[in-house]
Amino acid sequence: MSQTTETAGRLHEAGRKGKDVRSDLSVSFDTQGGDADGPEIVLRSRVEPYYGNAIRQQVRDVLGAFGVTGGRMEIDDAGAVPFVIEARIEAALRSAFPERLGGATSTSAAAGAVETALRLVPRWNAESAL
Repeated sequence: MSQTTETAGRLHEAGRKGKDVRSDLSVSFDTQGGDADGPEIVLRSRVEPYYGNAIRQQVRDVLGAFGVTGGRMEIDDAGAVPFVIEARIEAALRSAFPERLGGATSTSAAAGAVETALRLVPRWNAESAL
């Protein structure tokens, strides 16, 4: 995996963390780390006994979709739903690999998150909800 000198070894973060955070997560990605088995994934979550394996698999799937074969991903989960998990990971990866993934500006990260959300969330029709 090629890295630019400006992003090598830096911590790239997305999301919020803290006692007040609900239905969100914080993602930190370090381009250094991982091993022959692939990226290292560290998950901290109150729902880990129930959803830990599914969250880890989703992280591996997203990293694979972006062609990331190394690094260390730390996740502090506060009950995030799958599309939020994917969007936060995407934002951190776009920050880590701006040349390869299309930029790290908040606009491009937000656009990517919106694109991901629109792809994953079923279309909602106000009339059908009544």
